[in-house]
Amino acid sequence: METVDTRNVKIYALKHPDTLEIRYIGKTVRSLRRRLGNHIANAKGNKHNMHLSNWILKLLEERKRPIIELIEETSYINWQER
Repeated sequence: METVDTRNVKIYALKHPDTLEIRYIGKTVRSLRRRLGNHIANAKGNKHNMHLSNWILKLLEERKRPIIELIEETSYINWQER
């Protein structure tokens, strides 16, 4: 019997703190604060997504952080279509 994941998924944007330009769209089942922390840690560490990591590192050098903003919350089953 297959189990169905019933968690809610948060679809979010990472924005530039000065221009509010959207630089990244992602999804998470965690809190947005925790997800932003993961992005920052990844940028400092393994650089999973080089483009995103380089952008975050540049902001950190300027003593800034990306803004994380919830776009939509949906069920895990249909997050991809959203």
